[in-house]
Amino acid sequence: MRILLLGIVFVLSACSFSASSGGGSLSADDLAAKVSERLVKLGIDPTGLDCPKSLPAKVDATTTCAFVAEGLTYEVTATTSSVEGDTLKFGLKESIVSVGPDLLQQQVRTKASEQRLTPSDVNCPEGLPARDGAIASCTLIANDLKYVATLTAHDVTDTNVPFSIKVPPPAVVPVTTLEAQVASLLSGQIASGIDAVACPDELEGTVGASVDCVVTAEDGRKIDVAVTIDRADFFTVHFTVDQV
Repeated sequence: MRILLLGIVFVLSACSFSASSGGGSLSADDLAAKVSERLVKLGIDPTGLDCPKSLPAKVDATTTCAFVAEGLTYEVTATTSSVEGDTLKFGLKESIVSVGPDLLQQQVRTKASEQRLTPSDVNCPEGLPARDGAIASCTLIANDLKYVATLTAHDVTDTNVPFSIKVPPPAVVPVTTLEAQVASLLSGQIASGIDAVACPDELEGTVGASVDCVVTAEDGRKIDVAVTIDRADFFTVHFTVDQV
């Protein structure tokens, strides 16, 4: 699966701005106000706009600002183009720095659904840096199985972050799924009923993989069982439960 993720299309670099440079620089607050004003005019609502340093009143001097818009983190470089008395003119150039976790989760969910996986949960703990070869990892829960997706950025430009998504086998059976399935399979075999099932770890969905679990009966008995994968493909995992 390959995605071309387009950044918000706006061109700050074609614009020139003028501001008072009293004190030999444009203050960080004034620069942020100018950047925000321009973005709002372009229909963009920047979140967390931050210009940590002032812009010196010196030709070719630069400073950077950052903001988030529609799930993408942007960096804006301000460059002084001319200085006339107390008037400073500068240009702006924007580039995507990273794709945020929420946007990644949305894209992974959509693409996974197109590949016969319908995730009930997607978690991308970190964003994807906007540079060629950058990698991010996400986990998906679909049909009570866990999958790990690897996202890799390719052919990145200032405003485009294409990335591929790979979800290789095997699926993994989460602990909660194991415990629920063991309880279901043994429910008719333990006369007093099942109080709890405890499995220490998840189980990789490959034939022969095994994990030992402990079943606690309603009468207090502890029963050790072995859960072993006997059939598996990318979408389903079948296992047996045997008393140890």
